[in-house]
Amino acid sequence: MTVVNVDYIPAPQSRFPGPVEQAYDVAIWAAAPERPWDGSRLAVGGQSAGGALAAGAARLAFEEGTPRIGLQVLMYPPLDLTIPAASKKAGGKETFLIRMGPIFDTAYCPDPRERQDRLISPAGTGDTASLAGIAPALLITARKDILRDEGARYAARLQQAGSLIEHIDLPDVGHGFNILGATREVVLPVYEKIAHATTQAFTSGRP
Repeated sequence: MTVVNVDYIPAPQSRFPGPVEQAYDVAIWAAAPERPWDGSRLAVGGQSAGGALAAGAARLAFEEGTPRIGLQVLMYPPLDLTIPAASKKAGGKETFLIRMGPIFDTAYCPDPRERQDRLISPAGTGDTASLAGIAPALLITARKDILRDEGARYAARLQQAGSLIEHIDLPDVGHGFNILGATREVVLPVYEKIAHATTQAFTSGRP
């Protein structure tokens, strides 16, 4: 396979919905027939903010009918900016995103009213549209992460829509676990699940 590692203009230089639209534009570009790979077999994915952008790109592709996305891999993404970070605090959760969350949210989407948008808060109560037909998703959350519950809510929405491959909910680790010191025994099975989901998405029915 070909992996395209996508950059985007971060906030505050580009505020919502700019980065989501950039991610969607890249998906369209990657799926174009003139690329030196098979753009008909397209996956999107990311970690943290990248996971949120991947979810937004998949949503736009679903709504616009193009490109066809065969898989979305969402690792510990922020999916509900309608709830302030401080309100996500709970026993056993990490605190560093509680401190940083207001800075991130304000830089990315300074108008609280816009945080209801389905491209920024698909796990929020304001997004009630059917997701039936959206790209199949592998969603990974970490129970010490304050973003875990919104990830679980979105997984439930995808399950209801028939588009959830699996929700991996890891105990005893937090946000960014795979790059912030989790053991190989924790991280490797997650990567193996991603590899398996990718293989299944793009080899089903092929010789």
